Amino acid sequence: ADLRLEKIVEFTGFISEEEKNAMLKETHFLLHTSVREGWGLNVIEANAMGTPTAVYPAEGLTESTLKDVTGIISNEQTPESLAECILSHLNDQAFYDRIRVAAWERAKTFHWSQVLPLACDWLESQAGR
Repeated sequence: ADLRLEKIVEFTGFISEEEKNAMLKETHFLLHTSVREGWGLNVIEANAMGTPTAVYPAEGLTESTLKDVTGIISNEQTPESLAECILSHLNDQAFYDRIRVAAWERAKTFHWSQVLPLACDWLESQAGR
């Protein structure tokens, strides 16, 4: 209420996994403005729904979002810089379509069937030291 955003932003509170996925499918970008992030699982979750991301240039986010491939990475960690990056691509439908497909394709590489064997192999190699 203090920010007076009620007319333009919906604060949902808790939502189910199904509701989250439905919302992500309808979203143009997932905005992630952490200045410090370990990885950004929600980036991959959004990508899996065909939603690219717009993120700050923070370690972790620059690994989960590939600049101009699966999303947009701002030049600085400021709302103004992120907005500028988004606005610079706003009317480029071909760019948006390309990063949307690339985000979805990349998200498939993080499926358990792809990731688990690699993780198990790595763990076994570490145990054998």
